[in-house]
Amino acid sequence: MRRRVLHTLAAFSLLATASPGASQDSNILLPSPVIEGRFRSDPFEVVWSKPSRGIPGERTHQVVFAYEDGTQIKAKWAPAPRGGSAFNNEPRLEVAAYEVQKLFLDESEYVVPPTVARCVPIDEYPQLDEADARIRPTFNGWDVVVVVLQYWLWDVDGGAEARELIDWDRFDQDPEYARHAANFNLLTYLIRHRDSNQGNFLRSKDPGHPRLFSIDNGIAFESMGESDRGNYWERIRVPGLPRTSIERLRSLGQEDLRRALGVVAEFQEHESAGIVSVQPTANLSPEEGIRRQGRVLQLGLTDFEIRRLYDRIQRLLRDVDRGRLEVF
Repeated sequence: MRRRVLHTLAAFSLLATASPGASQDSNILLPSPVIEGRFRSDPFEVVWSKPSRGIPGERTHQVVFAYEDGTQIKAKWAPAPRGGSAFNNEPRLEVAAYEVQKLFLDESEYVVPPTVARCVPIDEYPQLDEADARIRPTFNGWDVVVVVLQYWLWDVDGGAEARELIDWDRFDQDPEYARHAANFNLLTYLIRHRDSNQGNFLRSKDPGHPRLFSIDNGIAFESMGESDRGNYWERIRVPGLPRTSIERLRSLGQEDLRRALGVVAEFQEHESAGIVSVQPTANLSPEEGIRRQGRVLQLGLTDFEIRRLYDRIQRLLRDVDRGRLEVF
C-alpha cells in the first residue's frame, strides 16, 4: 500500500467500475468468501477515501481498495482503539456478528455484510485524510494497527428510525420481504444488538431482493452499557420467523458455537512475512476475548458470551415450541 489519497474525478470513476455486472446480487457484488479473502490478506492500495460521514478526523472512513489484478472494492475502514477494545469500538464483536449469521443463514440472506479484521503495519498505514492523528499501534510490541474492514453495500437507502425500519403491511403481504425482515430481527436478537442509531441499519432498494442489513454491531453480545439511541432490535419484534433458520439453530450445541465463535480472527508474527492472518488454532484463553501469547493474537467471543448466546437460542426455541412465535 502507498500513502496517498485521491480526491479527483478520476478517483470517483473507480466506483463506477465496481457497479453491478456479473455480481452476486445488487447489494453485495462479489461472493462473500472472495471479499473475505481480499480483505484478510491480499495486498492492496487505497486509491480513494473520505470520512464515513464527511467530517474530517472521523474514526471510520469509506475507502476504495485497488488490487494487483485490477479488482476494486469499496469498504468501511475502522481502526481498533489502543488495546483493541473500547465502548462502541469492539473489532472482535463486529467480526463475531458477521460469523454468527453463517450458522443459520445462506449467503444470499446475510444481514451483516462481509466483515474482517486485518493487521496493517504502521509503515504501510494510509493517510486517509488530512486530519488523521498520529497513527499508533493497537498493542505495545506489535507495530501494526488492527483494522476492521467491512464491505460497503450498494443500492441501499439510509434506513429509518428503529421502530419504522420494517414495513409491516409489506411483511404481511410479501413472503420474500417477510423472510429477510425476520432474519434481520433474528440476527439482532441473537447478538443482543443495543444501538438503534438510524445509520446502523440499511435497506436494499432492490424490489426483487428486499434485504435489511445491520452494519454497526459494536454494542452487542455482553458488551457493557448501551447506546443512548436505545436497544429496540435487541428483542424479537416480528410476529414470525423462517422455519429454515429456526431448524438450523435447533441443531446447534454449545460446542458448535465455541468452534465457530471462540476464535473469529487470528494473527501470527513471522520473521519473514511480518504479522499475518492465519486459520484459527486452539483457543488460547476461552475466558478472554482478546488473547496475546508470544507471537499469536486471537480475537473471539468469550466462553461467557457464547454461553449467553446459547441461552438466547434456547429461549427462542422454547417460545417457538410453545406457540408464542410463529414459523413460516
